[in-house]
Amino acid sequence: MSVRIGSILGDLKPGYATSDDLADGVFQIRMNNVTRDGHLDLTKKRRVLATDRQRQQQSLRVGDVIFNATNSPELVGKSALIRHLDEPTVFSNHFFRLRVDPQQMHPDYLSNFLRFEFSRGTFRGLARQWVSQAAVSRESLESVVIRVPPLPEQRRIAAILDQADDLRSKRRRALALLDELADSAFAELHAHSAGVVSIRTLEELGTWKTGGTPSRKSPEYFSGPIPWATSGELNSMFINKTKEHISDTAVRESSVKLVPQGALMLGMYDTAALKSAIASIPMACNQAIAFGVLDPKKALPEYVYFAVQGQRQEVLLLQRGIRQKNLNLGIIKGISIRVPDIEVQRRFVAFIAQVNSWRLTCQSEIGRIDELFASLQHRAFRGEL
Repeated sequence: MSVRIGSILGDLKPGYATSDDLADGVFQIRMNNVTRDGHLDLTKKRRVLATDRQRQQQSLRVGDVIFNATNSPELVGKSALIRHLDEPTVFSNHFFRLRVDPQQMHPDYLSNFLRFEFSRGTFRGLARQWVSQAAVSRESLESVVIRVPPLPEQRRIAAILDQADDLRSKRRRALALLDELADSAFAELHAHSAGVVSIRTLEELGTWKTGGTPSRKSPEYFSGPIPWATSGELNSMFINKTKEHISDTAVRESSVKLVPQGALMLGMYDTAALKSAIASIPMACNQAIAFGVLDPKKALPEYVYFAVQGQRQEVLLLQRGIRQKNLNLGIIKGISIRVPDIEVQRRFVAFIAQVNSWRLTCQSEIGRIDELFASLQHRAFRGEL
């Protein structure tokens, strides 16, 4: 049997708006407390004033489902099930609180269904959109059709999906721990080599240049085989893919420079300032990136990558500009880092290579589990699980 969501709810209520940030207030769930994969993130808690009426009408309890009705178009419709509460909790006006009729619906089943529909883009399609924000109305949410099997079947389906999701979460946590392991290894390196390091600027360690952008008035410039990176693509330690490619002609006839394999690439502009990556293959880049070819007798790119990231906050204080805070090539060259003996760097780089191998294995497992989870969701809500 399939029905509209509105028919299986005992209650649907919006939260309330407030700009409070009180040390002794009531915890209010806000948009940043719900992840896009349907979990609660309570690392940041904002506490607000709540009247007796608000405590009564906009409070949360175990078994409630919160639905993010107003957000950016790509995030509108994310939701989460309240599984436990450590303190009195209310919710903001960006959410609806859904309380199911326990005779018809298990809250965990509804929560999994909403997460599935969010992953399919259902709520983005239902939302009214303007500029960078979108909103799903109460009426639109209530009109969504959900398949309603008997309650024991709902519990069984929810348990299967929760188990698969728990496995996904553990693998992602393992991936995060590997990142922490790499950072810890870098800190440990300096703890045991404090007396055998020198302080060098990046300019002393290699040759630094900036990239360029070919004219888009010449379409042939962007139809070649050479990967061309922008600073927004410097999202991991190594980069080997780019969204755009340029031609040999673009390199000859513009300010573009070729970035050799192994070069360290550092973003310079605005929010991408000091985002970093090492070129795994030869490529090119735009003018928002500085790239350095390091002297292998002095420093290895993997080591310098970690050394620069360790000073990111201090370096960002040097950003210049009024509307857009930028670094420049001079600032990049002037960054000073601690440089141990090259043999110490080699041992560190070998360890990081092993960590990266583990990361690739973990990422591959996450990909397979994500595919399994998506398949289970499709089957569950088509009545095939």
